[in-house]
Amino acid sequence: MNRYLLLVICITGCDFETFEAPTDKQSREWSSKVIAPVSLDVKPSDFSRVETLRHRHLGAVLRRYIGHSGGQYAALGKDQEALQILDDYLLIVAGVRPESMKRPAERIAFWLNAYTALILKSLAILVSRDGPDAVVSVDDFALFTQQRHGVAGFKITLEELEHLVLRGHPQYPDIANTPADISRALLEQHRLLFPDGRFDPRINFAVSFGARGFPPMPTQVYLADTLETVLEERTKNFINNPNYGVNARGVSVLFQWFRRDFANASGSVSSFIRRYLAPDIPFDAERPLQFDWRVR
Repeated sequence: MNRYLLLVICITGCDFETFEAPTDKQSREWSSKVIAPVSLDVKPSDFSRVETLRHRHLGAVLRRYIGHSGGQYAALGKDQEALQILDDYLLIVAGVRPESMKRPAERIAFWLNAYTALILKSLAILVSRDGPDAVVSVDDFALFTQQRHGVAGFKITLEELEHLVLRGHPQYPDIANTPADISRALLEQHRLLFPDGRFDPRINFAVSFGARGFPPMPTQVYLADTLETVLEERTKNFINNPNYGVNARGVSVLFQWFRRDFANASGSVSSFIRRYLAPDIPFDAERPLQFDWRVR
């Protein structure tokens, strides 16, 4: 199928309420009906009225290259077709306006999937360059702080996406240099995710840096209808990970970095952890475990 043909088909034939990637059979049928050359002039703004996304482009790449034991980033970096699918998805992500979505869960899923797609592509480039011993902290975390990406009409870093849009924490040190007008606009997006003003700290376990010490990359896309179940599962699984989550020696440094989120939700970090940790496992919530920045 021609580059961007899928996107052109959506623009000319969908109602912009729900956008789903076509099946292989549909793709062949549509391809056979294209008589004139297909225009590749597809603008991100063409997707600004989409109300629901199934995120199937991203899902296809995750299913092929991300497993429960980690990601096959070197292989992804060599797969031009998979990288093109990922680029097509990011073209859509750049144009979608989450405010057009009706449910907060749709918006949360959108931003989580956008983050996942961006980190996935970044890790494929990083591992292709630095090999299997790559670390995501390379070049003073440039991956998160210096590279800007088009998402929902903004040009933002991964740190801004995480700490402003998802967490709603403008005082977080890593985004201290974000211009005030951009910060305000991204905080408006955060309020669309949590209109009652109550942030869900389980979001911290849905975001992945692709590092061994952090929650793993998702193996499937986030969807509104299953978001509650998946957030609960990922939170429980990470906290009960004896190597990187919680053990007798301490707890993930994640609980130190994002202490505010857990304390606001449960009164303290310890109280939040106890909600998910298996019974009778001792831990010291004030003692951070050493973080492993190697790519997983």
